[in-house]
Amino acid sequence: RTDLNMRSKNETSNETMSSINCYPLNDSNVESFYDDWRTKTIVLADTKGFAQPLNDPRVTIPTKEEAEASDAKDDVKKLYKANKEAHNLLVMACSGVPLGFVLRAKGNAQVAMQFLARK
Repeated sequence: RTDLNMRSKNETSNETMSSINCYPLNDSNVESFYDDWRTKTIVLADTKGFAQPLNDPRVTIPTKEEAEASDAKDDVKKLYKANKEAHNLLVMACSGVPLGFVLRAKGNAQVAMQFLARK
């Protein structure tokens, strides 16, 4: 597991650090570690509350426009936010070719997981 510490200054508080835990997936371990990595990444996302885009192929990820529409329902907003957080986790967890697959998904964590599964 890798702990990635990100420093940022929040202008309204004194908080200066947050931590993101992830299991790294890269060119050297993608063949031998993918199945374990997928399971651990989904469990981590589930613990943080944003696993649905990663493990529920029945959902359709809403676009930013759909989520920000004045008549957007709460479940659409929630799914959009979960997808964004899940995609960010995938970006932080991957490097090399796996990162290329995630970036090719253009912000859609569900599609990124499909690309990674085909590795």
